[in-house]
Amino acid sequence: MSHRRRCIVRRDAVLNLAITRKGAFATTAPNLFVWITDVSALGTGWVPASQWNP
Repeated sequence: MSHRRRCIVRRDAVLNLAITRKGAFATTAPNLFVWITDVSALGTGWVPASQWNP
């Protein structure tokens, strides 16, 4: 009988950015999308990260 162990390693990073919208972008939809890639080159695809009111 074999026993399997699972090891889950989780490393979270928080990135705070100050974003200023200028020109034509200042009046467009206020959505921010990000694409995150890990060290194995696995990506999330474009996911919504934030929304704000102009």
